[in-house]
Amino acid sequence: MLEVFMFKGMISEIALEVGSNAALILNQLYQWFKNNTKIKVYRTNQELKEDLCGIMSTATIQRCKKRLIDAGYVVTSFDKGDKRTTHYQLTDKAISLLTKDVKPKEVKKVESVKKHTG
Repeated sequence: MLEVFMFKGMISEIALEVGSNAALILNQLYQWFKNNTKIKVYRTNQELKEDLCGIMSTATIQRCKKRLIDAGYVVTSFDKGDKRTTHYQLTDKAISLLTKDVKPKEVKKVESVKKHTG
């Protein structure tokens, strides 16, 4: 059986700054935040890999996390112990870009022209 996965679109402004993989991770974290009433989301690199259907390795996810932190989109902290779950918190910079109202493109109305015969 074929499984189909869909990812929400990424913000091109973020992708230009940190790369498309990091932008996808940020958007995935945002999807978790939208459905969560807490300030932080807890995910291991392996869980993020599964969330993204395996399209990135855990090493790529780790590198992307660093880019997101360095660019000021995410703040992280860690659990103690073996699991090392990362606690993610989106910054105001990330939230403002991820929730920016997208204005629909203007559509020009084209008047139909009637052909006159005769």
